[in-house]
Amino acid sequence: MPATPEADRDMQDAVHGSPPVPGLLIDCWRDFRGLAWHWHLLALSILVAALAGSAMPILFSAAPTIDEATYESAFAAVAAGRSPYGTPGYFYPPAFAFAGARAVEALGVSGARLLLRGLNVVGAALTCWLAAAWWWSPSSSVRARVTERLLVALVLMLVSPCVGAGLASGNFSLVVSSWINLALHAAHAWPVVSGVLLGASLITKPLAAIVLPIFAGAATARRDGRKVAPATVLVAAAICFAGLLLLPYFRQLLEVRLHSGTFGGTISLLRVAWLLGLDLHQGLLLILIAPFAFVAGRRWAADRVALIALALAMVMFTSPATWPYTATVFFPVPVMAVSVVRARLALRGGASQGARSPLLDQALVGALAVSVLFLNGGAFDRLPAGVQLTLLLAQVAAPVWLAGYVLRSAGSWESGAVRESVPDRLSP
Repeated sequence: MPATPEADRDMQDAVHGSPPVPGLLIDCWRDFRGLAWHWHLLALSILVAALAGSAMPILFSAAPTIDEATYESAFAAVAAGRSPYGTPGYFYPPAFAFAGARAVEALGVSGARLLLRGLNVVGAALTCWLAAAWWWSPSSSVRARVTERLLVALVLMLVSPCVGAGLASGNFSLVVSSWINLALHAAHAWPVVSGVLLGASLITKPLAAIVLPIFAGAATARRDGRKVAPATVLVAAAICFAGLLLLPYFRQLLEVRLHSGTFGGTISLLRVAWLLGLDLHQGLLLILIAPFAFVAGRRWAADRVALIALALAMVMFTSPATWPYTATVFFPVPVMAVSVVRARLALRGGASQGARSPLLDQALVGALAVSVLFLNGGAFDRLPAGVQLTLLLAQVAAPVWLAGYVLRSAGSWESGAVRESVPDRLSP
């Protein structure tokens, strides 16, 4: 039972008002990080085997997928001393084409293709396992908690069509999504590693360009508590400088423009602008949002959960074209939000039977989590422009609302009153 009137008030605020996040989710993360290495290796092995087994025809197909054909054409152009930007559909930085050309030289076309497919499988497994880290379980058994997380990761990986879409197209996004998530999750503990991963993602497929101003804001914030180290930003920026400015063809990269045909099947603010008759360069959106990202990074610098949720939401709506496989980068946030809902239900049942249940929040979290996990902009490509615009705005708003659900509860579970009210808390 709460020991003081203030503690009781905090508990009631958690039931009726903002969802209880930081203490709950930080407990989940610490429990995940505290697992022995053999649990992580076992879980990742199962996830890789399950995904590889389900995607065997794709992994060992002799024919290139649609994106693999584009990549291989760009790789061949670089190997021949030509610009990769003569390849239709190649919108990536030059570093990716140079690395691919070296892989083809060392392994052959089929070997490089198999390597890319294998990396995608491992990347998808890593992303889903990191997302499952945020699953809240009331069990006191380590084996039970690992099993629950493994089941969550399997659902994300095999039930959501996002991962399958990435493998079927051969797109490198599944690997990049894992690097982005590893960088975000490692930023507070291993700043240099985080910077290397973020920089590597930016010079191959810059989905997470908006994370740089977020991290810069967090690194310069004057707040108590552990925050992102300046080393993360400096290392990532140095890799970007080396991988972008020091390689040939950087000027051609700046001249690349996404056209209206690129947006079919995607969810993005650029597609919204195109439907409104605005022809914007893909870099303009990033430039406009970067100052707000910097300020947000400063605001949430000391809160790891909020910083991850904020960064992933911004990655989602600043990406020039968010395909279903791109949505895998956001997988941790729906798991966070669902864990909050489950904990609120446990709190209500264990501490306050007469309290009003936040049914609207529960329904919204469930519906929006499903919409993200089954994201598919192609479902309404042939609808009238006005209908497309409405549905696009709803899809863009879904990750923003889920991240906001996590952010707006900051601080409400740091006191012990609410923690003690939830039965069977995680054991150390």
